Amino acid sequence: MATIPGTKRPPWLTKNDRPSHMRKHPNQDFYNGQQWRKARKQYIDSNVLCEINKARGKYVAAEVVDHIIPINKGGAPYNEKNFMPMTKKVHDIKSAFESHHGILVPCIETSEGLIPKRRNDIIYYLKKGKQ
Repeated sequence: MATIPGTKRPPWLTKNDRPSHMRKHPNQDFYNGQQWRKARKQYIDSNVLCEINKARGKYVAAEVVDHIIPINKGGAPYNEKNFMPMTKKVHDIKSAFESHHGILVPCIETSEGLIPKRRNDIIYYLKKGKQ
């Protein structure tokens, strides 16, 4: 009976490396938690449009609830003042911009964590970005 030879790992991958789609995100436990899922559902049910597209004059359904100030940067995880409904495309643009430039807006410290000082600042930055 013929056998299939084992696949060889590229030399730069260690035994424990996983493909990018299988890696654990630092906030994965938070986003998979029941409290976040409930908060996200309640928020997106009452805020159905992407705020950035709405500011551009386009009415597009939101797919994502974004933390304006990322929770891994100290953002308030459950404060709705730190939430913004977005399409996935807008969210990906914002996340890419943040990874290169850091937090986009001035913040206020609360007992729950950081929240944006002026919500319209993030709309301004993203509204003038890619359509």
